[in-house]
Amino acid sequence: MTYGRRSLENVNLLGAVVGAAAAMATAALWYSPVLFENRWQALIDKRPEEMGSPVVSMVVATIMFLVRIGLSWIVPDDASIGVSASSA
Repeated sequence: MTYGRRSLENVNLLGAVVGAAAAMATAALWYSPVLFENRWQALIDKRPEEMGSPVVSMVVATIMFLVRIGLSWIVPDDASIGVSASSA
């Protein structure tokens, strides 16, 4: 195991996907009429007609998660932006 380097060797990808899905499901339930949608809309002073579809947000979040996983395989582990951790 190396410290200070990003690697997917020790990442449980199934766990990451299940965790992301659980977070989205929790958020969907949290902002649903079952729990706090009406109170939340009252606090931000919006009517249901003004809110739009939550599906768009969920799709964008899913795409961003998949892009992040994909980029972690594409970008090399030793890639940097010109900042070195070694002292001179």
